[in-house]
Amino acid sequence: MNNLVRSLSRHCFILLAVLALLSLSLTAQEATGRVVGVVTDPSGSVVVKAKVTVTNVDTGISNDTTTGDDGSYQVLSLPAGSYRVTAEAPGFRKTITNAEKLDIDRALKIDVKLEVGSTAETVQVEANASGVETVNATLGQVVTSSQIWNAPLNGRNAMSLATLMPGVIPAVAGPTTTAGGTGFSIAGARTDSVTFLVD
Repeated sequence: MNNLVRSLSRHCFILLAVLALLSLSLTAQEATGRVVGVVTDPSGSVVVKAKVTVTNVDTGISNDTTTGDDGSYQVLSLPAGSYRVTAEAPGFRKTITNAEKLDIDRALKIDVKLEVGSTAETVQVEANASGVETVNATLGQVVTSSQIWNAPLNGRNAMSLATLMPGVIPAVAGPTTTAGGTGFSIAGARTDSVTFLVD
């Protein structure tokens, strides 16, 4: 009987360990970004409870939200792609922004200024989003498929593409990496303080 209890306990522990590892690997594969912004009226005052729709122009999938008391909105966990924002509120014209590109692990800030008028009227905004990351303090860059296609990869090591980014150098042999490994030093930081995503 004692052996049976010990065997069941061991099997339960193994099952729980496997489930924990599976949950870690699933969360590690997420590669998303977010769209944030503020909706204002012509005077610059914030518009509360405005309906905001963030649409992926490639897939047509939309996410709806409303602005808070400070006029801000955010839509989280969006896959990389091009997004446009539509904002509408009673007493204002519906406003649609041009599509802007959202990269992995980035925050795309798109502020919308509503114009007074009928909700049946629509305003198309030609340029809006800032090309500078203003939400997240971390630095990052995306290597696009065209860069990968055109770059000569010595030994076909995709990790060597990281050296295309400014301030990135391959790691030298040390306590955390071996020479020729996949470690990098970015802007003089330690090699174990670097995170990268490969899709």
